[in-house]
Amino acid sequence: MVRTIAIRLMMLAAVVLGMLSLLGCLKQYEPSSAEVRGRIERSTQTEKQVLQLQNDLNAAKSEAKKAEQTKDDLETRVRTLERANADLKDQVNTLEQKSRTPLVANASVEEKAENFQKELREKTAQLQQAFEKTARLQRELDVAKNEVQKVEQAKKDAEAKITALEQENTQLKSRRNRPSGPLENLSGTWEITYQGQAFAANLEPMGSNNYRLGPKSLGFSGIYLFDGAILSMVAENAAYPNLAWSLRKPGLFEVVAGHYAATTMKRKTAASRP
Repeated sequence: MVRTIAIRLMMLAAVVLGMLSLLGCLKQYEPSSAEVRGRIERSTQTEKQVLQLQNDLNAAKSEAKKAEQTKDDLETRVRTLERANADLKDQVNTLEQKSRTPLVANASVEEKAENFQKELREKTAQLQQAFEKTARLQRELDVAKNEVQKVEQAKKDAEAKITALEQENTQLKSRRNRPSGPLENLSGTWEITYQGQAFAANLEPMGSNNYRLGPKSLGFSGIYLFDGAILSMVAENAAYPNLAWSLRKPGLFEVVAGHYAATTMKRKTAASRP
């Protein structure tokens, strides 16, 4: 029994000693971990410094390249200025050489300049005279144009008057030759021929020798008055109010006044009985 207890005490002492040894190792390990962390932080800072140095190096290279380009530009400008300076020197030398020419040559130049000035004054005077003549001719031309416009307007007025008189004369002749007694009944269908094209039309009696010419799609449509010789527009056609047809023979009319000159209208059906 005593022996058993002794063995157990020895085992317990061994366990205690093992735990104490483990605690000692842990205490020795803690400083090592702190040191590792410090080294990691220093490594990170070093990498940041290296990256910053690399960026600074790239920026320095870029600035150096710009400086090199600026240097080349300045050298080019210097060469350009040197060439311009050389050209100016040549011009100055040329002028100095010309200034050292004999007085006779200078006199010849002055004489040429005086002759040139004289000729210039003469040409200027001639040019002024030409301007004055041009202005005068322009005024005369404007007057002539006005006279031509008046003559043309008078011609147009005379032609219009002649046309009106001819139309009136034609109407008077037709009325002079109109038949006596009852007037012809014009109602029925007709065929109008204008510039080679035929159009169907009809005359509808409206009373008091008035007729409506249709259909309305025709430019000739409207209400006409028939006096036995002339079929004259009286209403419903504002575009051609002076349109008139002359009876050439029974069943055949021809435009004698207004628009559509030489247009004919021929009866297609017999007149309807009243």
